[in-house]
Amino acid sequence: VGVGVPLRLSSIEPEDTGPELLEVIGRHAPFVRPHLHLSLQTGADRLLALMGRRYAAADYRDLVARARARIPGFALTTDVIAGLPTETEDEHRATLAFLREVHPSRVHVFTYTPRPGTRAARLPQVPHAERKRRTHELIALAAQLAEARVRPLLGRRTTVLVERVRSGVGYGHTPDYYEVELTGEGLVAGREAEVVVEAVEGYTLRARTARPVDLKV
Repeated sequence: VGVGVPLRLSSIEPEDTGPELLEVIGRHAPFVRPHLHLSLQTGADRLLALMGRRYAAADYRDLVARARARIPGFALTTDVIAGLPTETEDEHRATLAFLREVHPSRVHVFTYTPRPGTRAARLPQVPHAERKRRTHELIALAAQLAEARVRPLLGRRTTVLVERVRSGVGYGHTPDYYEVELTGEGLVAGREAEVVVEAVEGYTLRARTARPVDLKV
């Protein structure tokens, strides 16, 4: 057993996230971070099939439920695309409802942009103004979901991997992938620190250090 830098998995396709992986993450947390970025794209099954995705909304919902059951403190982040070709208003609403249901801690929202020469570009397109409106609605919901996740962290202690230090201020992420700006003593890049969360600004936590932490592998 030694001191090590924790591992965080990058974006993984939902269909490639099996029970064995969830078991490994849960068994080795916090060395393996209890966070997965599972791209959703849309909560509408017709559009998922049109995109060639190998999962339906129900599969994604089940995966998130299994991850939360097996990984203590599990955090979900995801991507969605607003205004996919042929997307109806009902399908847009289905995506909003699905996000409320699975409640990720952060949602990256993208506006669909046709790429010349692709099959998607030849499909009927959602008008540009409508794509923008749907984008704004998704961004607003993402902010609401994020705030509901971070507000309970005020005043609490957590750990942060300090990724860089600049002018006496540290920057890093919690195990569940919240961005943190740190002040205090003993800030060393590449080291864990226990912190107290003092404020929330958008998606970023403001915190002060309490003590360094040696993460055991």
